[in-house]
Amino acid sequence: MTVGNGNNYNITQTDHGLVDGLVSIWGDMTGNQSDMISAVGGMARDNADMVQGVTSDAFNYGENVNRDSLDFAGNTVNDSYNLVADMGAGAFGFGSDALNTAGNALTDSFNYAQNTQDNAFNFGYDVLTSVQTGQQGALNFAGDAQSDAFNFGDNALNFAGNAQSDAFNYAQNTQDNAFDAVSAAQGNAFNFGYDVLTSVQTGQQGALNFAGDALSAGQRAQDNAFSSMGDTVAGAFGFGSDALSANESISRDSIDAQNQIANTSILQNSNLARDSINAQNFLAETSIKENSDLARGVSELAENMHGNNTAFANNALITTVDAVSGANKGMADLAYYSIDKNSNLATDLAAGAVDKVSDAYKDASDQTILAHKQALQFADSSMRSDGQQLAISTNETMKYIVIGLGGVAIMAVVFMGSK
Repeated sequence: MTVGNGNNYNITQTDHGLVDGLVSIWGDMTGNQSDMISAVGGMARDNADMVQGVTSDAFNYGENVNRDSLDFAGNTVNDSYNLVADMGAGAFGFGSDALNTAGNALTDSFNYAQNTQDNAFNFGYDVLTSVQTGQQGALNFAGDAQSDAFNFGDNALNFAGNAQSDAFNYAQNTQDNAFDAVSAAQGNAFNFGYDVLTSVQTGQQGALNFAGDALSAGQRAQDNAFSSMGDTVAGAFGFGSDALSANESISRDSIDAQNQIANTSILQNSNLARDSINAQNFLAETSIKENSDLARGVSELAENMHGNNTAFANNALITTVDAVSGANKGMADLAYYSIDKNSNLATDLAAGAVDKVSDAYKDASDQTILAHKQALQFADSSMRSDGQQLAISTNETMKYIVIGLGGVAIMAVVFMGSK
């Protein structure tokens, strides 16, 4: 038999057991080589799946972190807006309460001023009413005094009239009595003279003298009566005039005193009312000014609170935006770093896998070549006349050696792939 290297071998005996052993060894070696190729392919696929999984996990992690950052930023912004809204509502509510309080205080001040002014006017009205009542009493007293004076004067005039009438009656009676006496005396004288004309001449002259004296006495009595009546009437009129003058003076003094009291009361009440009104106006003006200052202070406080809330909201929004921007930048850097590391890891794993696969293929090829060489050497040796039993034993030994080497190679490939 001529082989590929040019050597010629003389085969004197065919060992079928050896041929079956070689076929079994080659089959096992082919199976081992197929298993190694499958293992290497599985390792490459597992490495690719692992790289893809790591990359996908990195992207998912970056996306989740970015999503959490965006959610945190959104919640922070919403919380900031809600906080600002609540603070703004609280500030406006406080400002509204303060304005309501100021308005109520202003209303109370106006009501108090109005009530005080009403009380002042009522007090002035009561004083004026009291003065008017006193003045009316004084006028009534003056009227009563004047009426009493007029009644007294009228009584005096009546008394003077009665005295004059009595004087006239007395004078008339006296004159009548005198005329009666003279007439009686004259009649008696004429009667007596008629009887004794001569002797009565002297008596007649006496009677005439007596009559003249009686007439003179009557005249004097009448003159005295008239004089007494005139004096009585003059006295009555003088007394009435004096009474009227006194009553007029009393009435005038009473009216003047009452007018003075009324003027003093009116002046004092006017001053009191003026002072009360001035005090109420000052109190109302002070209350309005204080309430205006309070309302202005409350408005400024509400404005400052609103400005502070706006500034706080602006700062919170800027801080939130900066935090979101920083978080996005950090997440972008983290994603970039993770992608870069995963890419490098995938590259390293792919390169290592290629190297390991190449090494595994090289080792498997070397083992296959070595096994073929050993099998050919064994076949070459077994074709000699060394005996069939030695070939069978050697065949079994080589089979276990080749299987052991194949198993070791597979374990090495798997171990390196897991590394």
